[in-house]
Amino acid sequence: MIKTYQTYFRFLNTDIGLLGLWLVITLIMPMEILSQNKENSHELLSVIDSTRKIYGLSDILVNGAVYFQENPKASGSPFLFSPDYTKGAVFIGGHCFDNCDLNYDIVSKQLILLSTMPTGARLPICLDNMLVDSFLLYDYLFINTNKLHVDLNTTYVLALSHGNNQLVLAYSKQFIHQYNQNIPFGKFSHDTRTLYYLTNHKAVRIKSKKYFQKLFPNIKKELTQYISKKHLKIKKASPEQLHRLMEFCHFQMNLQND
Repeated sequence: MIKTYQTYFRFLNTDIGLLGLWLVITLIMPMEILSQNKENSHELLSVIDSTRKIYGLSDILVNGAVYFQENPKASGSPFLFSPDYTKGAVFIGGHCFDNCDLNYDIVSKQLILLSTMPTGARLPICLDNMLVDSFLLYDYLFINTNKLHVDLNTTYVLALSHGNNQLVLAYSKQFIHQYNQNIPFGKFSHDTRTLYYLTNHKAVRIKSKKYFQKLFPNIKKELTQYISKKHLKIKKASPEQLHRLMEFCHFQMNLQND
């Protein structure tokens, strides 16, 4: 569905597409309907014109098609953390675009930019996953998995550490085709997360504390003491807790190397 709309709006963004739309409005539609809906026609052309103008403002940032949420009447939302847009930053090819209104649709795996058109209207745009390197959302850094050179069934992962070997979180959510009186339009599942350790361009899934401890055999004793002292549960730990855990591991490993 989204790809169909994307193709449609890319077509509208060409001179041929605009001419075709104008012919549909002026020649095919009956004149009586045109007279009754004259204001609506002008509004439609204004939206298309504004879309073209905003694409011209920054082709680097606004690099995708108009976003249409699938199953908009369903219970819940396809977004990560919240359905509301929040301020963030997008990194593309060495350029940083900050103070952007962003959200992340983890069902369609699309980063959405709420862009302001010259008319003042707000238009959600799907940013091209092939061009976006990373983005900041809720003060978390999400990295495009293509840039990490690992094979994961997701587009972006939340980075919990830096360096050659990284700890990351992958989030997912699905639309559930379940319909009844309480949810007549279906529903979105709660988001789930998977913890991975990236090393040598491979992703090692971490299912428990034991899986994590096996990654650092040289500091197993110190690591066990830290996890016990912090009462840390790997599967339920917050991103902040996991970040501090990785900092501890790096610190202990550096001590041994000195």
